[in-house]
Amino acid sequence: NEEELFATLHRLLGQTRFFTVGIGSAPNGHFMRKAAQHGRGTFTYIGTAQEVQDKMHRLFIKLEQPAFLNLALEGSTDGTWDLLPAPLPDVYAGEPLMAAFRTTTPPAHLTISGAQGTVPWKTVLPFTTGLPRPGIAVHWARQKISQLMDQHTPSFQSDQPARQAELRQAVIDVALRHHLVSKYTSLVAVETIPARPEHLPLQSHTMKTNLPHGMQYEAIFGWPQTASPAALYLLLGTVMFWMGWLLMRPQAARP
Repeated sequence: NEEELFATLHRLLGQTRFFTVGIGSAPNGHFMRKAAQHGRGTFTYIGTAQEVQDKMHRLFIKLEQPAFLNLALEGSTDGTWDLLPAPLPDVYAGEPLMAAFRTTTPPAHLTISGAQGTVPWKTVLPFTTGLPRPGIAVHWARQKISQLMDQHTPSFQSDQPARQAELRQAVIDVALRHHLVSKYTSLVAVETIPARPEHLPLQSHTMKTNLPHGMQYEAIFGWPQTASPAALYLLLGTVMFWMGWLLMRPQAARP
């Protein structure tokens, strides 16, 4: 039960950082990313056995070199201030800090504070040098929907139905405003220029699809990948069959 696991992590972690590692073609990426987010850590995905040494080495280096902990970002603004992700993740050597906020009044500067090891740290950055980018609003909206869905747990269905409806409507409002797909919204593509001449009849056929990343066609539709040496047994059986046939053939040809 993911909801119970998230609640347990939130209750027991405290100031402990939590890092998750997924190995194989189908780990529960959603749970591992969210668990690492709750624990202010990171999620490392290892697709094949050949990647284990390299990616685990990078993870250990990251754990040994925390740059800034317990970060906070503040802006001198009189309007609304909706910062995401919340709380901010820790920053490790060689990694950037990425955050997005929504406000009605852009601040003149941003104040970033935290701890460098055990030493308090703070810096002030001017905000007037930033350039507008349309993708920033979409990036913030995706994180906002994710934050709202984290609060939209099944327990609200019976305990807090009013709060559930409020969160659902908030997700819909953000998704529609930024044209995003969510649990409650979808996009419909309407073709305005038909590719088929109107006088020709419609034809249907099955479209080829690709397998999910990390899966192999032979493993699903080929011979069973079991622990027995089936291929060797098949080869030995074929050889013995032809040897027996050759031995019996001269006897059958005699009068």
